[in-house]
Amino acid sequence: MTEALGLCLGEMTNMVPSMRKAPKYLARFQSTVDRLIREVQNLRRSFAAMCSTQGKYSSNLFIHVAAKALQTDVLIRLIRIFEDGEAASFWYLHRCEPRKIAEGIDLAKLQDFSRRLKLIRDKVFVHIDKDAVFDPSQAYRDAAIRTWEIEETIETLCMVLDRLYLEQNGMPFASLAESTLDSLIEDFMRDFAELSER
Repeated sequence: MTEALGLCLGEMTNMVPSMRKAPKYLARFQSTVDRLIREVQNLRRSFAAMCSTQGKYSSNLFIHVAAKALQTDVLIRLIRIFEDGEAASFWYLHRCEPRKIAEGIDLAKLQDFSRRLKLIRDKVFVHIDKDAVFDPSQAYRDAAIRTWEIEETIETLCMVLDRLYLEQNGMPFASLAESTLDSLIEDFMRDFAELSER
C-alpha cells in the first residue's frame, strides 16, 4: 500500500506552487470516476439479475449457466473496483482524496470487505492457489461474504461515485438516478419469470 500511496502523492510533488489548486492527478482521478461509475452501473445490473434467479427453479439449461455467469460477473467487477496497487480503482481515488472519498461512509467496513474479496481473488477466483486447490470452497467460507454485504457495498459505491461524478460534471450519472437496486431486481424477476415459462 505504501508504494501505491506514492503513485498518487508522487503525482502531486512535482507541481509548482501555482498549480497546486489543480493537482496533477486530477485528469486520472476524473477518468477513474468516469470509468468506475460505469463499472458500478454494470455491477448493479448483474447483481440485480443474479438476485432475481436466487431460489428459483427452471428446467432451462441456459438459465442455469447464465445464473452462474452472473455470480462470476458480480465477483470480477467487485474485484476490479477494489483492486489495489497501481490500478485505477476505488482505492486509487481514496489515496488521492481520502477525506472526500470517506465522507459519509464506513470506510473500515469497505476495507474489510475488500480484504475478504482479495482472499477469494488470490486463492480461487483469479488464481488457482497451490494449497487452495485441495478445497476451493474453503476460501469462500473464510471470506464469508454475504449477499446483503454485496448489496450494501454496491449502494455505498453508488453514493460515493455519484457524488464525485456530480461534482465534476455538474449533473448526476443518469442511469444511477433512474432506478434503485430494488426496482432493478423487480424488473429482472419479471423478465426471469417470462423466460422460465418458455
